[in-house]
Amino acid sequence: MYDTEEEYPLPTLYVGDLHEDVTEAMLYEKFSPVAPIFCLRVCRDASTRRSLGYAYIGYQVQADAQRALDAMNREVIKGKAMRVMWSQEHPWVL
Repeated sequence: MYDTEEEYPLPTLYVGDLHEDVTEAMLYEKFSPVAPIFCLRVCRDASTRRSLGYAYIGYQVQADAQRALDAMNREVIKGKAMRVMWSQEHPWVL
């Protein structure tokens, strides 16, 4: 885990337990009123393009990501409660 903003180039949240029909647009609509989103991606199977049930949301500012985490963890979308936490991965690096 990173201790400072300088060590963590893009504050990113993992959003799990998503209904398979949740789209990037739905997540943007749900999360953007809380804090400005820099980037967002629903992870999908490479061959079927079906959702894998999780997403990553990146923020430019650590405080925005923290505000989104505090506000959105366990919020319901498409009938399922989302699990929101700090990402341990670097999903924006290919």
